[in-house]
Amino acid sequence: MKNLKESVEFIISILNQNFRRKIETVNLNEALGRILAGEISAKRNSPVFSNSALDGYAFCDDYKGQVLEILNDTIFAGDKKIREIKEAKAIKIMTGAPMPKGANCVIRLEDTVIKNGKISVPCNTKKNDGNREMGEEFFKNERMLVRGTKISPKEILFLASQGIYEIPVFCEHKTGIFSSGNELIEPNEEAGDFEIYNANSYGISAIFNYFGIKNSYLGIIKDDKSATKNALQNALEVHDIIITSGGASVGEADFVALCIKDLGFESILEGVNFKPGGKPLKCFKKDQKIVFVLPGNPLASFILSFLFVIPIIKFLNGETFKFFRQKAKFQGNFKNKKNRANLLLGMFENGIFTPFENISSYMISPLLKSNAILICECENIENNDECEVIRLFDK
Repeated sequence: MKNLKESVEFIISILNQNFRRKIETVNLNEALGRILAGEISAKRNSPVFSNSALDGYAFCDDYKGQVLEILNDTIFAGDKKIREIKEAKAIKIMTGAPMPKGANCVIRLEDTVIKNGKISVPCNTKKNDGNREMGEEFFKNERMLVRGTKISPKEILFLASQGIYEIPVFCEHKTGIFSSGNELIEPNEEAGDFEIYNANSYGISAIFNYFGIKNSYLGIIKDDKSATKNALQNALEVHDIIITSGGASVGEADFVALCIKDLGFESILEGVNFKPGGKPLKCFKKDQKIVFVLPGNPLASFILSFLFVIPIIKFLNGETFKFFRQKAKFQGNFKNKKNRANLLLGMFENGIFTPFENISSYMISPLLKSNAILICECENIENNDECEVIRLFDK
């Protein structure tokens, strides 16, 4: 049985063979968080024209240490006319204004010494002081953004500065979330003694929202084969990806996997080497549709959504995704079963990871107390051993 990392890579390799990503065009107001579907090159030089970086006087550095005559004129930002200065002359210029021909330096206004209409140029003046030369940041047609870039505020700032209002992005796959089980009720209902609140769907949806994956909550599927099949069939008509939790084991009333197969889906994964919840984890595929079947226990379904499902959906949406990992020293001692990957939840502080003990797949409180996880794949971890943890939601 593959470990978690191998399983994610295996699923991605299968999907990469024939999964088609659709592309759409969005404007800058809609682009935040989307994944760029093509390269973007600069449409203009930056700066577009040589301009002053400060308010002051423009001149040529050939005359440093000399006294220059000041022209009776001022160049302002927004001026479209390019002035020209002759030898041994200077002209007043404002920030952002186009540099005049014959000048390559600007002396700051507050640093000037002016007497009788003439300005004294410091001896330590260097060429291009205060001068932002055309194209010194980047040139027209230079590649600036690559395919797969996630659009953040800084990319939008750049695009707007270049007059690029519309960009191609990958379409976001429609994701639906179910929970299954007769024992489940919604959090806004009153629970009986033997009923359980549907925590899984809300937790999974929150993870997806945190990572910018749009999703829809589709409700609770009761343990009935006909109802299960109808719910899945209707959901798959409008969604590309379905997530279900519960109905993932081999119990007599676990209809989810059976119904998915009845709908023509192929099983591409049945279980991973991971505790908690790895054994009942399943993944199915049909054409461009995917169904993930997660275990019903809340800690297991939550962690597997985080570690397993998120990287795969990110890939499908065109994004290269990596968890936030940090090196740590392990505090304590842990004995693991041979050839099994085990989840450790704990606190990461000051470079030290301290795991919590006695964690079970039904528990939720260990998540509340944790800010990092460690996937242990070795038999033993000793005190002060080096390890690598994954941060939980940058907490």
